[in-house]
Amino acid sequence: MQTTVENLKIPIFDRIMFWLLRMKPLPVRKKEGTQVKVMTVLALYGQSLKNYPWSISFAVMASIFSSCALVMSPYVFKKFLDLLGTGTQQTAGLIDIIYLFFIVAFVAWGFQRVSYLAVAYVAAGMLANLRQSAFSYLLRHSHHFFINTFPGALV
Repeated sequence: MQTTVENLKIPIFDRIMFWLLRMKPLPVRKKEGTQVKVMTVLALYGQSLKNYPWSISFAVMASIFSSCALVMSPYVFKKFLDLLGTGTQQTAGLIDIIYLFFIVAFVAWGFQRVSYLAVAYVAAGMLANLRQSAFSYLLRHSHHFFINTFPGALV
């Protein structure tokens, strides 16, 4: 069936532009082949993630420790404000609480950075595995496939 402007559902503005520019719409063809399902893609991601169990668990543990330290930080700050509110001159206690606050904040920051680093390492490795598997799948095709397939369709 020939593709024309009349038998397509094209907005009126586009029809006018086709008429003014004396253009024809590109032919619309139905794609051949099977469609990839979402679960197939997720299974490939899961297979790729299986190569990094220690890094994933390390990232999760670092994230948990970071969250615990971030939860502890306001409690330490509350202790600081409570000690200030008493009105007594306890400089040694204040300095200790300030040091504790900065240590907790630094520990939270450190675990957060370690978690980000582990996630970046896993993501880079996973994408490299997916790229390698896609390339090896492409190389398993026959010579006939590459001859009969438009180069842009491979990319």
